[in-house]
Amino acid sequence: NPTGLSVDPQWLSPGGGGTFDDPSSLAALSAYKLRDSSPLIDKGLTLSGVFGNDIGPHDYYGTPVPAGAGPEVGTYEKS
Repeated sequence: NPTGLSVDPQWLSPGGGGTFDDPSSLAALSAYKLRDSSPLIDKGLTLSGVFGNDIGPHDYYGTPVPAGAGPEVGTYEKS
């Protein structure tokens, strides 16, 4: 069955992530967080239910997963 989306993810600042020379600064990388209007919000797969994968309790930024009706697509969970 065909699946997926072909949409603008509506990142905050695509291409604006800059570069880092300190791995402790990675949490400050906010350019690829989703806007409130993103069509990717609540559209991700629940990987534990579909594949049995434990993705852990938090997203890349430390937000509990899922924080809404379902997980977001990608590494950012809109709180």
